[in-house]
Amino acid sequence: QMIQNLESTAQTLYRKMFVDDIDKENLPEGWRMGTLGELCEKTLGGDWGKDTKVDNYNMEVFCIRGADMPYISRGMKNFIPTRFILEKNLKERKLKSGDIVIEISGGSPTQSTGRSVFITDDLMSYANKSLICSNFCRLITAQAHYKSFVFASIRYLYANDALFRLENSSNGVKNLDLSALLNDEEMIIPSKEIAINFSSSYLSLLKCIYLCGQEIELITDLQSLLLAKMGN
Repeated sequence: QMIQNLESTAQTLYRKMFVDDIDKENLPEGWRMGTLGELCEKTLGGDWGKDTKVDNYNMEVFCIRGADMPYISRGMKNFIPTRFILEKNLKERKLKSGDIVIEISGGSPTQSTGRSVFITDDLMSYANKSLICSNFCRLITAQAHYKSFVFASIRYLYANDALFRLENSSNGVKNLDLSALLNDEEMIIPSKEIAINFSSSYLSLLKCIYLCGQEIELITDLQSLLLAKMGN
């Protein structure tokens, strides 16, 4: 319940600052209309590797899939699969603090593709293993002062079902048109100063969400251990 309240607060913060009562024809000084793609430095596909060490596939990682998003977006790691990838791929695809991972394939009739997670130092420390994303996801690296804003914008669009119209289908599998999301969707772009202020508050909420999720996971692990010992 605490996590749900924090997530709701994060959505409300974004909506109050960048959606409600904003006149696109009379934006504050330093604001403009643009696209999220203008704020992004690169996007990169993921990797899946092998399930065991095989030849040069010897770099052990946690590989984030779309199915893991409900957990890792709340700071949890127990459901993320361990994979083994090539060293050169790890150097290129290893996730860093401030990176955004977005699901580009999956979804369902009632759930759009496009779930996402924001990588933080705390999340990487808790994982205690290198993180990458799978090849059904994509890494987005945004400009320094706009990382949180880009992520929050994607989360807001997803929460309001806006990503359904950016999907296409291949062999019965829904795919997100990431290029359309980043380059065709007109968005309000705040000034750098406002983006920095927003990031400070938003990341504080995100930190609390991750800590709550990790506490739940650790307590659940402890519960399983205690029940096992009681059974003996």
